[in-house]
Amino acid sequence: MKRAPKKLSTAMRLALHDLALVERSKKYKVNMGAWHTKSPFGFMPEPSICHVCFAGSVMAKTLKLDHDSDYSGCEFGDEWPNVFTALDDVRKGHVASAMKQMGRDCDKIPFIYYDSTGYGTDKKQWRKDMWKIVRELEKVGE
Repeated sequence: MKRAPKKLSTAMRLALHDLALVERSKKYKVNMGAWHTKSPFGFMPEPSICHVCFAGSVMAKTLKLDHDSDYSGCEFGDEWPNVFTALDDVRKGHVASAMKQMGRDCDKIPFIYYDSTGYGTDKKQWRKDMWKIVRELEKVGE
């Protein structure tokens, strides 16, 4: 299995890349309320489609999980679950919480919360917001 990123900015770059792949796939549907599942509402509304969130896109594309399988993020050893939780936190703007999940120091980051647009509200703006967070983290070596 591929090693998990150590920095939040690296994890975010990976997830943004994988999310773009998922968005173009007929096998997946972005659903920020589902990790990696075919039954996000307790039943299979679209049997041939797997619903994934920001972190779930990494499960689907980087970790190459079978799109017919359900995963919650805790099945991947010691490193990946924290990365997945961090991605879930940061997609909602909770930068400090995401950094803590990654085991990183929050003292250098320029903000603890970023008021990001929700993915479901405006995907394009949400993506811009995520890239802004990435750039700000990279400026301070995170």
